[in-house]
Amino acid sequence: MARDDENKVLNTVRSPEDAEGNEVAVGYVFNPTKKRFYPDSKGLYSADPKKHRDNVTQVDTENPSVDAGIDCEGYRNCRFDVEVQGVNITTLKVQLLRWNSLAHKWFGCGNAVNLATAAEFTVSGGCVCLLEDEAFGATIFLKILEFVGSSFVANIYYVLC
Repeated sequence: MARDDENKVLNTVRSPEDAEGNEVAVGYVFNPTKKRFYPDSKGLYSADPKKHRDNVTQVDTENPSVDAGIDCEGYRNCRFDVEVQGVNITTLKVQLLRWNSLAHKWFGCGNAVNLATAAEFTVSGGCVCLLEDEAFGATIFLKILEFVGSSFVANIYYVLC
């Protein structure tokens, strides 16, 4: 049984069968920076994807407003699915941004990923599942940094877990 920073008992699910089809966590992970527990699905979380960005056809030349981000409060991870259609795509780079509420601005997380060179991209006809990002309750945004080709249309989906 997990306890939060005020030593209250948190509800947990005891088996995968209990979690199936529901937005519940199997356990909790403590974030020492925020001094809070966040759900940890251990791969058993089940939820329908939500749309992050729809019909994107241009590179993001500026950072978005914080309202355009995904609020991951109460969740440990965010998984992105990116669906891209286009002509002559040789480069399509994306980067995860994380909102810093103290600095009031976005920060890039890690290296940009070129979706056009990902093995899954050509095999799947333009659908790539990015690995989960450890969001730990932050507000995040998937930014399109660079595009080389004739045209593209991207739809970006996410699941919080």
